[in-house]
Amino acid sequence: MKKNEIINLKITDISSDGNGVGKHEGMAVFVPETCIGDIIEAKIVKVLKSYAYGIISKLLSPSPYRIQSNCPVFPKCGGCSLRHISYDCELKVKDNIVKSCFKRIGKLEPEFEDILGCEETEGYRNKAQYPVADSGGQAVCGFYAKRSHRIIPYIPCGLLPEEFHKITEFIIDYINKNNIKGYNEICLLYTSPSPRDSTSS
Repeated sequence: MKKNEIINLKITDISSDGNGVGKHEGMAVFVPETCIGDIIEAKIVKVLKSYAYGIISKLLSPSPYRIQSNCPVFPKCGGCSLRHISYDCELKVKDNIVKSCFKRIGKLEPEFEDILGCEETEGYRNKAQYPVADSGGQAVCGFYAKRSHRIIPYIPCGLLPEEFHKITEFIIDYINKNNIKGYNEICLLYTSPSPRDSTSS
């Protein structure tokens, strides 16, 4: 397998970070935004010793667990990774992740109880962190895009309660009205003054 190669791949699992997993010639291939049961053409973007990373080149046969995300910024936003699969499938994925931690990593064989799903699958999160940055003289907040510190501007998130939206909009409005600058990641190199720059008495 080599970089930029196009391969056919069936996704058989999902990793703890939300990437679909398939096997090609005995090597695991991780592909984001895929679902268990997807059959895809994958373009290989990185090859390591025992596994590789790919991206979807073409969805040949969608999984029955695949759904249309109702979030307008998925998958650009890094806040979620499983918005494209059904809730039943999501529960199975999370159940397998927990069991794998015990069995594969911990070498333990406890008796597992059935996973309990939520009655509400929207608006249930009770914690969120919003980075704030300057964008053209206006403060914006939201979530970081995947693998970056580029902010996807905030819109009401379906996984958060209505109170979060009101608080966030109030704070951003207050910041902009009072000309408070958002965080700037550009770091200035501090140079210590040389001895000749110092004055002695």
